[in-house]
Amino acid sequence: IVVLEALAMKIPILLRDISVYADWLQDVKEVYKGRNTDEFQALIKRILKEEAADLTENGYRVARERAIEKTGAQLREIYEGCMKKASRAELKTDAIKIGVREN
Repeated sequence: IVVLEALAMKIPILLRDISVYADWLQDVKEVYKGRNTDEFQALIKRILKEEAADLTENGYRVARERAIEKTGAQLREIYEGCMKKASRAELKTDAIKIGVREN
């Protein structure tokens, strides 16, 4: 969500080139990606000196397509599902403690 928020704010983004971003953020299209310290230093300098292409509008489009609200709703469903599973597990543990057996 943090990356989506930054994209939505139209902030230049520099990310580590890792697989979690591979499917939805393209290097030098929506964001810049660095593989090592030297690349990060070079890209930071280019971005700060405004020598790098401005990718913020492309990044903003990605944020709109992925709608933070939609992502938030999906995360809420996941969290609620985990809480329900945790509650059922606690009930089962409590039942075992008091000697109630499952059928």
